[in-house]
Amino acid sequence: MVRQKQKLASNLSDTLTPLTKFYNTEMGNRVCYQAMQVHGGVGFMREFNIERHYRDVRVTNIYEGTSQLQW
Repeated sequence: MVRQKQKLASNLSDTLTPLTKFYNTEMGNRVCYQAMQVHGGVGFMREFNIERHYRDVRVTNIYEGTSQLQW
């Protein structure tokens, strides 16, 4: 009984972990892109944190496998 529950939990986490990673990285990219659009050309300047966030969030798609491989 316990082993069966552990296997079910393992299968569930194996399925949901890549989906969670995909959703969060895609949403982070979308939010940073929209913030960059709101700030316009000034958003690319280093005085604003959006420049750093935009640069950092672009790399999250690659960590632990690209988002396309997660599906």
